[in-house]
Amino acid sequence: MQDLKHLYHKFLSKQCSEEEISYLMDHFLLKGEETELNELILAQLKSENHEAQDTEEVELVLNNNRKLIHEKIGEELSVRPSSLRTYLRVAAVLALITTCTWYFFNANTGPKTSGNKILASGDVGPGSTRARLTLSNGESIDLENANEGAVISKDGASYAKILQGKLTCLLQSPGNNDSAYNTITTPKGGVYQLVTPDGSKIWLNASSELKFPGSFGSGKRVVELKGEAYFEIAKDKKRPFVVKTAGQETEVLGTHFNINNYADELATTTTLFEGAVRVHQVNTSGKVLLSPGQQAVLKDRQLRVQKADESAALDWMNGKIVFKNETLKSIMRKVSRWYGVDVQIKGDIENLEFWGAVSRKNNLSSILNYLKETEDLDYSISGTNVTIFKKKL
Repeated sequence: MQDLKHLYHKFLSKQCSEEEISYLMDHFLLKGEETELNELILAQLKSENHEAQDTEEVELVLNNNRKLIHEKIGEELSVRPSSLRTYLRVAAVLALITTCTWYFFNANTGPKTSGNKILASGDVGPGSTRARLTLSNGESIDLENANEGAVISKDGASYAKILQGKLTCLLQSPGNNDSAYNTITTPKGGVYQLVTPDGSKIWLNASSELKFPGSFGSGKRVVELKGEAYFEIAKDKKRPFVVKTAGQETEVLGTHFNINNYADELATTTTLFEGAVRVHQVNTSGKVLLSPGQQAVLKDRQLRVQKADESAALDWMNGKIVFKNETLKSIMRKVSRWYGVDVQIKGDIENLEFWGAVSRKNNLSSILNYLKETEDLDYSISGTNVTIFKKKL
């Protein structure tokens, strides 16, 4: 096998002799040698640092192309290499092994922002770092495919850089008057981190939108949120930081907190982990001051404070989907956002409650199988459509 690996790499670097090419051709025609072929191609993909390194996907490529490859090899072997021209033809046929694989992966796993990866098994892969930045001048930038170190310019001047996979706005002085708002948006299955012009750090969960000014002036630092985000605010006693969401405003001086404000959720929750925040219900006199470990809940136009379940509130930041006595319908809203799927629940099961935690790094089937094992449920996945139903007895 070591000699075969050596010959394979010699072939890829175009250093094989005619006899070595003939040996490779004969070897890969032998029955039962597909495993070695799989291993060689997989090793080559990994050595090139190609994104597509999933063994399951490589197997799919080989299954789809092995018949074609062997048919072509058989045609060429009917006439043994006896001239340079024939030798080159045979070499080109063996190159199909690599070419078919690269074509498949380039066509199916190239840069994209349209959704999560649909695996060969029919499963759906987890979300990833994806977002789009729309500058106040209307320019739109795909952050998923922006290169490390890339400089983002605005109106002819450097405004931000991509550093360690996050959008880092260059620090702006309070005297800067760029008050026009930029917008960063994450799709279903996308998360993203940014550093705002004052040095505050913000993590956006999937299906979220944050509007922030080109620079914060000398007054309040105001941003607008739809969806969910975790904030670590740079301290500035003279310039309070305000997060506007539907129905409420959250004001801080410098602290760590999370806001969940999805339109399809029943309430807006603000959870404090460090420092202090004041939550004000818009168009009312209702306001509360939170201490670490507390959570403000705005529901049905009522604002109240309760003890926070910090692990559940910050599950997405910790790479988990946590549910504690949570209904199937509520869990599926999280699943839909993270895996980029549409979920249909059939039958009288949407209010079944579950307790558990699943890693967000796992494929979609992981959480569905967990739910399936704890209740009499079953599911089907078709592309980005998921159906959950009562298990047939």
